Amino acid sequence: MSAYWIDYGFSYVNSPAQFRTPLAIQIMFALVTIALILFCPESPRWLLRHGRLDDARAVLDQLSVIQAGPDRQAELDSEFAEIQHALMEEEAATIKDKDGKPVSPMRACFTRGPERYFHRVMLGVGSQFMQQLCGINLYVVCDT
Repeated sequence: MSAYWIDYGFSYVNSPAQFRTPLAIQIMFALVTIALILFCPESPRWLLRHGRLDDARAVLDQLSVIQAGPDRQAELDSEFAEIQHALMEEEAATIKDKDGKPVSPMRACFTRGPERYFHRVMLGVGSQFMQQLCGINLYVVCDT
């Protein structure tokens, strides 16, 4: 919402600042996000997928909200096992081509099958397309 007000306010400026200032404001948020990402640990799921079991356990321990106590280790082991189980199910559900090789995620988006990936992609694309054609976006485009 604030982006629209900034765009509206700068629509009255007749200089290069009209488009540079809103872009600079957006870049500031991106730079803050990039700086914060450097301090975030990898996800336990990613670590498990890449075979780094000890690191995954350590990150789960850091991210856990479970208070110290006798049940803490059992809860962490349960969560660890759930992630491993989900990864195994994902691997089993991966779409394979005729040679048995996994299909790339981009190509899988356009396959038709019982998972209905193409249908899901088109629903997402369609909803985003319709969102861009209605509401304030139409006003901002027509006003300038």
